[in-house]
Amino acid sequence: MNDKEITAIIGRNIRQRRVLAGLNQTELGKQLHMSFQQVQKYERGSNNISALYLYRLAAFFGCSIESFYDGLPLGGGTTGPVWPDSADHRQAGRVLRAVMEISNPKVKQTIIALIDILSKPSL
Repeated sequence: MNDKEITAIIGRNIRQRRVLAGLNQTELGKQLHMSFQQVQKYERGSNNISALYLYRLAAFFGCSIESFYDGLPLGGGTTGPVWPDSADHRQAGRVLRAVMEISNPKVKQTIIALIDILSKPSL
């Protein structure tokens, strides 16, 4: 895999996080103190993203830095799931936003536990 392909996968993962959070490129750019054009270049894979901005993105989205590398080959396998581009993203984003809006931590944990149970394959 060449550098351009790696940059494109990282950009796709950034875009997916942004879409799931219900943000447009301008809103994400404001959070990171950059223009929407720069966000667009990162998402397209036109520009490499620095470690600093990966750190800021991970902190903003509440995820690990490694999650931006999902789908890259590592030791014969991949680093994690490759998310398809589909209407499922909009539904996942709605679920994520709904869970994030729950203010009661116990209720939020219960919903997350339920989602974990329902996402497991049937035994």
